[in-house]
Amino acid sequence: MPQHCESCRMPLAAGTYCPRCTDDRGLLIPFEALHVELTHRVMVRNEGMSRAEAQEIARQLMAAAPAWTNHPATADPREPRDPR
Repeated sequence: MPQHCESCRMPLAAGTYCPRCTDDRGLLIPFEALHVELTHRVMVRNEGMSRAEAQEIARQLMAAAPAWTNHPATADPREPRDPR
């Protein structure tokens, strides 16, 4: 069974993160930069999809990835927030 990048969930031969999710030092790129990249990839693969739809799909992909599970931007905007 293939491994998956813990940042974008793309198939991965080995390691934790794919080259698209890391900088030249092997460090994870910022959430916002990856979200832009994934949004672009989703739009390219789904011609005619709106940017808003692609952004939501990218958010969902990242929310399912271990690297971003607890990042505030991956919270579902339709879910009520805990006021605490």
